[in-house]
Amino acid sequence: MQPSAIAMPTTPDRDLVTWVHKAALVLLMVFVPLVGLVFGKKAVLGYGLGGALSIAVLWSHQWLVGRIFDRGARGVRRLLVAVWLLKYPALAAILYFAVSRQAVSPAGLLVGLGLVPFAITIKVLGGGLRGGGPGGER
Repeated sequence: MQPSAIAMPTTPDRDLVTWVHKAALVLLMVFVPLVGLVFGKKAVLGYGLGGALSIAVLWSHQWLVGRIFDRGARGVRRLLVAVWLLKYPALAAILYFAVSRQAVSPAGLLVGLGLVPFAITIKVLGGGLRGGGPGGER
């Protein structure tokens, strides 16, 4: 297949990340009371921590990738890439300490961490159902 034969979307969904941030935050805020009523305090703490980490990771990707590919950031690219890669061990340490102290529910934590992927899936499937590309453009 020739590279020119690959169909590129005519209008990229520029608001995808903003939409996903808002949708994940709404899902987090709406379901915190419900999780608390049904599953208790540990599940709420796990769900809240997982959701906050999920949203923070998406935000950091957006911020760091924008800075890494900025033409004016030639001198700090290596530092930005190092920060981008070092956030994963920091995330692993946060998750380890949260679960090892038994202050949060591991199931709630996993559900919270899945908020951003869930919001992305909703956006992509919704756009595909309306027709067009991932954002629903035609």
